[in-house]
Amino acid sequence: LWCGISNEGILKLATALQQNTTLQTLDMERNSFGEEGVIALATALHHNSTIQSLNLGSCKFSDNGAVALATALQHNATLQSLQLENCGISDEGALALATALQHNSTVLSLDLDSCKIFDKGAIALATTLERNATLLSL
Repeated sequence: LWCGISNEGILKLATALQQNTTLQTLDMERNSFGEEGVIALATALHHNSTIQSLNLGSCKFSDNGAVALATALQHNATLQSLQLENCGISDEGALALATALQHNSTVLSLDLDSCKIFDKGAIALATTLERNATLLSL
């Protein structure tokens, strides 16, 4: 079952998140917004200091969205759980996320189940595990 939030709706929501000071969990799993929406959410994470859990599982985005989220992880100090399962993320996106997590000490869980990640992405994530002492679930 797919939900119907498109780029138009998620762009408005992302703008509101930049000002919001109470929301802790945002579950956008199985919505139809794509890369543009994920990039807007990543921008919102630069400014939001309350979101602790973000679920973007089964949304229609790929490496550009993952790179934007990775950039956000370098600035955001509250996100603890990031669910990106069944997205179109490949080795390039995994590499960006792995690099960001080497410098992030708040993310405890990253779900990349059913993504298009192969050896190159797995090796980058393994390197992150050697340097990140806070990640508990991958």
